[in-house]
Amino acid sequence: MEKPNGDHPAGAAETKQDNSNLKAIAGANPLVAQALNQIQQNEGAYQMERLGLANRSSTGGKDTKRSRARRGCTAAFSYVKVVGQTLRSNLWVPVLVFILFGLMCGLGLWGVIAAADNEADKRRNTAIGAAQDAAKGFEIQLRETFIPMFTMDILVRQNPDWDHWNASFDSTAAELLGKVTNGSLWNIQLQPHGVNTRIHPYRTEDYDQIYPPKGPLDILQDPIRRAGALSIIRSRDIGVNGPLYLVQGFLGAFVRQPIFVSNVSINTTFGSPNAYFPGIQRCLRCDVPGGTPNTDTCNVCYNPTTRERFWGFVTILINYNTVVGGSDARLAAITRKGYVYRLVRPTSNTSVPYEDCMCGKCANPQSECWIGRGGPPGADTHKNGHEVSVPVEVPHATWLLLVRAEGDWTPSWRAGLIGGVVALSVLLSLLILMFLVAALQQREALQATRAANEQLNKTTAVLIEEKERRDVLLLRQYDLIACLGTRGTHSSDKKDGKGISMDRVEEVRRQIAANAQGGDGASGEASAAASGIDAIQTLELLGEGTFG
Repeated sequence: MEKPNGDHPAGAAETKQDNSNLKAIAGANPLVAQALNQIQQNEGAYQMERLGLANRSSTGGKDTKRSRARRGCTAAFSYVKVVGQTLRSNLWVPVLVFILFGLMCGLGLWGVIAAADNEADKRRNTAIGAAQDAAKGFEIQLRETFIPMFTMDILVRQNPDWDHWNASFDSTAAELLGKVTNGSLWNIQLQPHGVNTRIHPYRTEDYDQIYPPKGPLDILQDPIRRAGALSIIRSRDIGVNGPLYLVQGFLGAFVRQPIFVSNVSINTTFGSPNAYFPGIQRCLRCDVPGGTPNTDTCNVCYNPTTRERFWGFVTILINYNTVVGGSDARLAAITRKGYVYRLVRPTSNTSVPYEDCMCGKCANPQSECWIGRGGPPGADTHKNGHEVSVPVEVPHATWLLLVRAEGDWTPSWRAGLIGGVVALSVLLSLLILMFLVAALQQREALQATRAANEQLNKTTAVLIEEKERRDVLLLRQYDLIACLGTRGTHSSDKKDGKGISMDRVEEVRRQIAANAQGGDGASGEASAAASGIDAIQTLELLGEGTFG
């Protein structure tokens, strides 16, 4: 005989009756009720899955992009929700992950920054070495420009006669200029008794310094130049006036060397017509009108003890543009190494004339004067900052050579590695977090499974016990029915008490009804008997062999 199922009428009736019996049992036992509720939830999920498969089959077995996206968002939201619940119940997990992230990120950043700073220090030290070499080379080159001036000083002291130098100055000066870097010296000037008399090479702009009506220039009489000239005579050392931005269009400096001739009297003129100019007379005698008996105007041009008399000055005009930026300049080596440099003259004098600071070419005339600057082709030589400085010793002054890299001392990979360290730390922290969450969820699932299995075992035991109890009651109902006059009851049915089903009870009910209709009496009594049989109910099992 085919087993009925839920799709046939008989199977549906049987399923309905079974559900009624289970509900009755669940009402009497809480464990059974809980198990029944779980079964119904699983059944609902199964039906939803069937519905989803049905919808998918209706679209040809393919998911639409919208449905896939919806399911993906739902799954992601559910996962995040579950992770949030897990983290809220286990607060030590985010704390631990945060501490690990801090350690990984901190150690990684420390390593990257330390390596970058070490590289930057190496680059700065390399630049300082290159700057020191260039500074020494510049000092040597600058002193080389003094050679014609010192040579002329020696020659004049050997032969102080003015007629000789008036005739041979140009040839001697031309020969001396040929011994230095081309263009580093703009000219050589011979100034007997402090009067500018001869200049080589002579240019048109030099006319007013030599010829009337403005010339010749008497340096010891000029109110602007007198103090500096007397200071040079008194020190008997070279004096530097500059750097200055000159009318010739370049940055230069006047370097003066005082010339003294020994074993002469105070009235010696060396044959120069300039011996009676007011400037030298004020320097020799205090009785000249305007002269005063002090060290600035008396006894600085003649020493009676050593019988040395001031002859005059030999002056050179240095072209710093050529010395600093020429093709054979020592500072050019810095630019070939990829550095940008600035040669500056520091000054704290806020009253420095604006023209003394390259006529507007200085960033701040009150703090520094630019002597020169340079760099690789295309480099921004006006940019300041992050520079290393090296002192440059020049006569009576100390300049600074400021050198920086074209870009920056910090290596370019520093920012990228910092970002990589942070990203890697975040990634590793997330992986650790996911691992811990998965481990916790697995542990919770295992605990839930164990609890469910224990609950299921308890529920199964209760169901078995309840089934046995119901079967005993059903067997006694059969005995009760037999006592009420049932015919045709087989003894084999009494023997197998636990195997009797609800179909047998219905069969007995129908037999009782048929017997009631086939007996004596009126039809009304038969109907009442049948309805009485249908109303038979098992109220409670009172005890073995006892009937209610």
